Amino acid sequence: MKEIDSGQQIAAQLCEDAARSTDVSGDKFRIELGERTYTSRSEAVDALGAWAHRHGLQYGTAIPVPERVGSIGGHVITAHTERQYCATTGGKNMLRLTLEYAPGIGVTVDPAEALRNNIGTMVQLGNPVDSIPTVIAEHERRIADAHAVIAQAVARLGAPFAHADELAAAHQRAQSIAEQLNAQATPDQPVPPESTTAEPKSPFAAAFPRTLTRDLSRGGTATSDRRSSSAPVIEREDLQR
Repeated sequence: MKEIDSGQQIAAQLCEDAARSTDVSGDKFRIELGERTYTSRSEAVDALGAWAHRHGLQYGTAIPVPERVGSIGGHVITAHTERQYCATTGGKNMLRLTLEYAPGIGVTVDPAEALRNNIGTMVQLGNPVDSIPTVIAEHERRIADAHAVIAQAVARLGAPFAHADELAAAHQRAQSIAEQLNAQATPDQPVPPESTTAEPKSPFAAAFPRTLTRDLSRGGTATSDRRSSSAPVIEREDLQR
């Protein structure tokens, strides 16, 4: 909306300027500089060069505030300098000649051209007057484009998103990839070893056979087991005899 309002204000101002414009093309050329009126472009450019010398443009003097220097085609001419920069020459003050009540319309020239009384400067100065209708049409086109954009935006309000399905599918793919990455980043948990219950070893296992140890645990005696063995057993009575 701000762009539309600004464009409408500029277009309205330019329409007023166009209404008071006079033709300065060809033999109809007419310009006022200082207190004189010139119909010759060569004489007019000499007067502009004298003005440039008086303001020290040959020394690169800056003119920061626009100054009225005359009128052309029904429009007041203002002049000021603008600092421009380039890689080859660095910073340089350029002379800006504009139509005071015609926003954005004017020419930028090298001060050296004005100091050399280049007649091309007068030709360029006459062009902005003729270009006012073209500039008005350009602003009107931009205003129409801005209105079209607003109308399209209003039409889209409340309408379903045209690519909702594609967006949902993309979201699901992203979620699946994230889950896979998380699974790869989590280390595998070690499998616990199988639990095996070992039979406790008896302290007599090294000294007695396994069967003897088992019998002792059930309440038997070593003597009874030895008797059952094939080795001869010497009784106490035998020892007494």
